Formats: sequence, C-alpha cells, structure tokens
Amino acid sequence: MAKYCEKCGEMLADNDVFCNRCGQQVAVNMIMQPQTVMNYVPTFGADYARRDEALSWFTYRGRLNRQRYILRSLMLTFLCIVFGIILFGGIALIMGEGEMKGHLGSSGTGVIIIMVLLGIIIELALTVLNYFLIIKRGHDINLSGWVSVLIHMVSGGLFAIILYFIKGNVGPNPYGDDPLTYQN
Repeated sequence: MAKYCEKCGEMLADNDVFCNRCGQQVAVNMIMQPQTVMNYVPTFGADYARRDEALSWFTYRGRLNRQRYILRSLMLTFLCIVFGIILFGGIALIMGEGEMKGHLGSSGTGVIIIMVLLGIIIELALTVLNYFLIIKRGHDINLSGWVSVLIHMVSGGLFAIILYFIKGNVGPNPYGDDPLTYQN
C-alpha cells in the first residue's frame, strides 16, 4: 500500500519516517515498528531468554523483577535455615546419644559423615540456585552474570540485599523481555 506525505503529497516508501522532499515527519505504523526503549532494538541472540526460561529456577538466563527475586531469595534462605537446623540437630542428637553411652561408635561416626556430606551437597545446590537468582536480577538492571557474581563476592553478600531495592530496566534488554510483563 503506497504512502503519501500529508504536507506536500510526495510518494513515500513504507519504511520512510520523514518525507524526502519537504522533511515532514510521517506517521509510522506502530504495528510494523520494532519495540524500542531508549534506542534499543531487542536482539534475540544467545543471552536473550524467553518467559519460560526466565521464570525457571534452574537456569541463570533471563531476568527477574524485584518481587520474584525477593520471594525466591527468602524461600532459599528459609530452606537453608530449616535444612541446617535438621542437619545440625541430627548430628547433635547422634553425638549426645554417643556421650550417654560413653562412646560414639563407628556406626554413629558413619552416620555423621554421611549427614555432613549430604549437607555439603544440598547447601552447594542451594548456593548455585542463589547465584542464579543474583545473576537474573543483575540481568534485570543490565549487568552481565560475571559482573553480578563478582560484585556479590566482593561485597560479601551486600549486593544481594541491594538488589531488593534497585528498579529494573523498563522494556526489553539484551537478557530478555521486561519481567513485569510475565503474569505468573
């Protein structure tokens, strides 16, 4: 469908924004124009994550808004505390039982070693999930994953708390769509 300048009547190409003859700005069909935020046209490269991937707990790709980040980090903190109480309570119970008998015994020592190894594995998994949250939240404020992890490590965890208060980028960025558009 041909377009014409409203001011001088010059025939325009479909992608013209200004008239070539008089310089008048032409009304642009918003459906055809790519979504832009501060001159950024989204690229769908390797770092760009779609909704399902961004909302997954088990990947570092995508973006998380403040609300999801706070809720997920509080859930992980709760799991760490509960698991720690169970683990150390169990170890204390086994050691207390050994004290009452006068010796711990090889079976009690074996159970404690297994519990400690299991604790290390579970706490490591929870730590990895926590870093995934930090990276995704960093993506929301347009920081790469490496930068987010580095700042977190240098700040001694303070960065994870600061991420509770920093507002994310509006609209898409190189890491994914705006997470505020995700319904669940």
